[in-house]
Amino acid sequence: MKLGYTVGIVLGIIVVLLVLLTGLLPDTAAREGEARFCADRETVFAHFHQPERITAWSSIFGSVEPDEVELIGDSGEASGLRLTDDQRWLQLEVVDSQAPEFLRYQFSTHDGLSVAADISLQAQDSDTAASVTMEQQFSTYFGRWARFFVGGVFADLMQEEFEGIHQVLAEAGHECPAS
Repeated sequence: MKLGYTVGIVLGIIVVLLVLLTGLLPDTAAREGEARFCADRETVFAHFHQPERITAWSSIFGSVEPDEVELIGDSGEASGLRLTDDQRWLQLEVVDSQAPEFLRYQFSTHDGLSVAADISLQAQDSDTAASVTMEQQFSTYFGRWARFFVGGVFADLMQEEFEGIHQVLAEAGHECPAS
């Protein structure tokens, strides 16, 4: 009988600690990344800003059939892409831009997941340095635990997208010299 009470008390304490610890976790997860592109800032900005160019380099939107990607607008704010196939629904929207220095994307999914991405472009001689910050707000209390997994996903996604942009720019004659 005493063993049952002891186990119950220990489990109760663990649950209380878990709930309290969850309350201390931040409700956002953010990840930053940087890349250098061997092209002028206006050229790089256009590849981030115009939806039809995004499909050329994006590992997400460029890896599906063209009829599964819907363009939203031509360029600028409120333009973007919507991916609709049998398994998923994903939308990327340009929600803010200041040519050619800054863009803000908003990624949204069918199940309410929303991720913001800020892209800052700095001219460096004839090259462009890009800084990207991806941030997700968690909508549920226990969803905050996902932050430990999201950081790695953001890092992998940024790396894939940077490689795609490098490839498209290289094909357009803006290849970086080997260092």
